[in-house]
Amino acid sequence: MNVEAPRPAPVRLHTVDMLRGLAAFAVAFFHTTNGNPSLMAGEPLARLGEYGWLGVDVFFVISGFVIPYALERGGYHLRDAGRFLAKRIVRIDPPYFATIVLTLALGWVSAQLPSYRGQPFRVDGIAVLLHAGYLTELFGRAWVLPAFWTLALEFQFYLAMALLYPLVHHRRNLVRALVIAAIAGLSLVVEARPFVPAWGAWFALGILAHTYRAGRIARAPFLAAAIACGAIIAVHHLPVQGLVAAATALVIAFVDLERPVLALLGTLSYSLYLVHEPIGGRVVNLAVHYAGRTAWTNAVVVLVSLAVSIAAAWVMYRLVEGPSQRLSSRIRYAPAARGGAA
Repeated sequence: MNVEAPRPAPVRLHTVDMLRGLAAFAVAFFHTTNGNPSLMAGEPLARLGEYGWLGVDVFFVISGFVIPYALERGGYHLRDAGRFLAKRIVRIDPPYFATIVLTLALGWVSAQLPSYRGQPFRVDGIAVLLHAGYLTELFGRAWVLPAFWTLALEFQFYLAMALLYPLVHHRRNLVRALVIAAIAGLSLVVEARPFVPAWGAWFALGILAHTYRAGRIARAPFLAAAIACGAIIAVHHLPVQGLVAAATALVIAFVDLERPVLALLGTLSYSLYLVHEPIGGRVVNLAVHYAGRTAWTNAVVVLVSLAVSIAAAWVMYRLVEGPSQRLSSRIRYAPAARGGAA
């Protein structure tokens, strides 16, 4: 197979940042417009937000790209597995734990209000403890926030890549092709949502985009493989998911753009994904208590909810996520294996 010359990759992938920002905003828009049907069920804005959940599909493809990209830049070897996992835990867990505390605190405060009409505030201590290992759903317990199920899959993917990256990065084309095909093919045989193999085709698309940008696969076979992964998703799940996932891989592979506003959303994307439900969702819940709402006032509620969510994400980033990123960057791979900053 003819392989194109390696393409020098930029240190900061602005296109990926923008995709992250769009994906996080789409998920937040979906929950804001459709999370509480009492707000605007059936209205045009709610219908516009119906497909915002597809941002999750974009996130999985991005992770499939970013993790091998970071491992390659870091000169990763199997002996660095512990350091790699430490870097990821330090990077993602502090905002995650902060959001758990925030959500429980807001839940308790809300239950004390005279206007509260929901279920009594209760905490499943075992479920909360299981959050520490992203094990909650595997043990049949409920997440503090439903969106956390995706973080569990991401963590499983980190564990898988710690072991499989040497094969994904193998010098022989056939080995790489077989491994990526196996990862994608697992989506056809594993249906259990809590397990990462069920989502293999999404992550495989990201790995393919990384392989293409690194110059290890030519354009034609890359396009064929991306179409095949998209078809697996479309047939086994929904056509729109296959289309969005494959398009995300193609944009990562071929597009280099920088837009400041979207880049800012990309910077805040993880924090926005975490806080938009406990913060923005409460803005919506408060609004539905007031009578006389119209389509226009509902639109204002959506805008306020999104604005408050983004502001809360900025605070979370400044206080928790940003420091976590800097601390994570200080964890280096073994000197003999180091090829750059991950």
